Amino acid sequence: MKSIFGYGYQTFASLTQTVPVRPANRTTIFSFSYTFTSDDAKMGKVTFKAAATIMEGRDALPGDNEAIALPTKVSSSDGAS
Repeated sequence: MKSIFGYGYQTFASLTQTVPVRPANRTTIFSFSYTFTSDDAKMGKVTFKAAATIMEGRDALPGDNEAIALPTKVSSSDGAS
């Protein structure tokens, strides 16, 4: 998901991936790619948010299923923000 000023977050892609049960406090890498738009450059920054959902089973701690990145600065290719 990416931040949309005044609207929260907008989903731009999704990924279904099988993740084995792991010991506590272990992370799993999920890669994605995104092409910045002219609207992103007008805003000057984009914040990405990832959310994980357990498809089959009980989630003992659903509060740890989101990660929000620090804002990414975006400018246009002509140097104007």
